[in-house]
Amino acid sequence: MSDRQHFNSSIHPRGMPFSDAVLVNGTLYLAGAIGWDYALKGLPAEFIDEARQTLKNLGVVLHEFGYDYGDVVKGMAYLTDMALFDDWNKAYREFFTEPYPARSTVAVAGLARGARLEFEAIAVKRA
Repeated sequence: MSDRQHFNSSIHPRGMPFSDAVLVNGTLYLAGAIGWDYALKGLPAEFIDEARQTLKNLGVVLHEFGYDYGDVVKGMAYLTDMALFDDWNKAYREFFTEPYPARSTVAVAGLARGARLEFEAIAVKRA
């Protein structure tokens, strides 16, 4: 039987039908983050800024539960246009360093709120 804890961070409004993260036996599974800027109540106009905001939003959840970017072992990126792939990698390198987590990037037809990127992750605390 697994030990599960469900978390909701301060970043999302209450009432959303998902947990921001679920901790199972020391592994933190994070829900997908988009680049919604909660202060501006919208997505940044430039994709590179949206990608950075996506990773900042993911970081809020990581940090609230005692994890950091370096604890991420696997990431899954969803892009609405693969032409954004190079800019996505540029922003990604600002938050993650070698050795990089395992990562997949796939193209999708659309994302919530008109986002061009969604990123979800799995984290395990470093020893």
